[in-house]
Amino acid sequence: MRAFDKQHYSTQSYSTRQLITSGLLALLLAVTSASTMARGLRGGGAAGALGDFDLFLQNDTNNGLPVNLINGFESPNNTAGDGTVGVGGTFMFDPNQLNINSLGGNAVTLLPSFVNGDNAPRAGFARKLGPDGLPPMLSLKSVPIPTVPELAKFIRNKQAAILLGKALYWDIQAGSDGNACASCHFHAGADNRFKNQLSPGLKGGDTTFQATFTGAGGPNYKLKKEDFPFHRLSNPLDRNSAMLFDSNDVVSSQGSFGGEFQHLNPNGKETCGARPTVDTSFNVNGVITRRVPPRSTPSTINAVFNYRNFWDGRANNSFNGVSPFGPRDTDAKVLELLPDGTTAPTTIALRNASLASQAVGPALSDFEMSCANRTFKDLGRKLLAARPLRLQKIDSTDSVLGAHIAANQLGLKENYPELIKAAFEPRWWGSTDDFNGYNQMESNFSLYWGLAIMMYESTLVSDETPFDKLVGDSAHPADTKALTPAQLRGLGLFR
Repeated sequence: MRAFDKQHYSTQSYSTRQLITSGLLALLLAVTSASTMARGLRGGGAAGALGDFDLFLQNDTNNGLPVNLINGFESPNNTAGDGTVGVGGTFMFDPNQLNINSLGGNAVTLLPSFVNGDNAPRAGFARKLGPDGLPPMLSLKSVPIPTVPELAKFIRNKQAAILLGKALYWDIQAGSDGNACASCHFHAGADNRFKNQLSPGLKGGDTTFQATFTGAGGPNYKLKKEDFPFHRLSNPLDRNSAMLFDSNDVVSSQGSFGGEFQHLNPNGKETCGARPTVDTSFNVNGVITRRVPPRSTPSTINAVFNYRNFWDGRANNSFNGVSPFGPRDTDAKVLELLPDGTTAPTTIALRNASLASQAVGPALSDFEMSCANRTFKDLGRKLLAARPLRLQKIDSTDSVLGAHIAANQLGLKENYPELIKAAFEPRWWGSTDDFNGYNQMESNFSLYWGLAIMMYESTLVSDETPFDKLVGDSAHPADTKALTPAQLRGLGLFR
């Protein structure tokens, strides 16, 4: 009898769990399919409002930004950036002036009518919310890639730019010590290596390695699962409980060996000077090791949806063609071949191009890919004379590179100048003049590097996940069995 009761109880429990799961799934799908307009959250201006491109109504967008935002979020000289009233700047909301207004039939959160001496009409932003007060669940297949206004002035062929970008992203010749962008972004867009991945607390001014929980650590150390976490409490569920262990070391990604860039040799290799003395911590018994940056590697997957990039957001939404800092870098200029045949330094500001701003950072970082003080002109001279990926074997099934493999199966059959000419408008490479010892293509290499890698990374979107299958899209019906019961319960808690 007891056995029967136990079996009966188990059957009831299973049926109850199945019923709860079915009900949860129905509720989640219901709040996704029915949506209403509601006022956006109060707070910090364009940077906060533009953090969720996918939440804007597609019928109210222009070049990736809502039409009703354009006036209110442009800086006075119509250049996107970080001025006091520019894109990404902080607008101080007056709660007394917040209200709901219909603009084209949509609910919007109004900005104050008077900001920094400018009383021009301004609207705000709208969010599409479901009956549960949360944004609807959408597959990334339904979310458009943010467009880059005026991109056509630079890129003549997007597929050619993607090809160039993928070659640059994966080419180990780009690094002074054999590091490519992909060296730290090859595993789901991030880094899963576990040897020589520790960095001391450099951001806190600490250049000394600390022992891990197992008592080891330091440069060239091979991490073990027992080393984690780096901050331990006697009761992990009580943040006020006694601390058992703490370390300010960081797990990051091994980069370059450092040293000052001196010159580029005829064989394409770089000569770098002795390592800076501040790097004495990155050695094992006097033998130097690769330096490890003070922050871990974020994933490039779906990074195209970020308004800014890098952990601290310094990769500006507006790409200046040279550095990560957008309009803050007033010296940033690229060379443009004008219709009269002259070439002039030109200031550019490409909005929604934070990925390009991010891409030009690590290439010259003496912690990540470069010897110190190497310039993009130097990197351009190096790669323009090299065949793309010539030291690497390419999979013949690669969707971008496969059709361009060289006869010896190493690298591409095209060279970098050919790829650049196919991807970019001639005004950015067509001059034959000399510019302080460099030609236009070498001088503008940061422009090609940033925009081409941005174009490639814009294709790295995870829109085939079980979640995407669960919610479906216009071309694919929702699959109610895409998530396990445990995953559905987790989704319910998350929502």
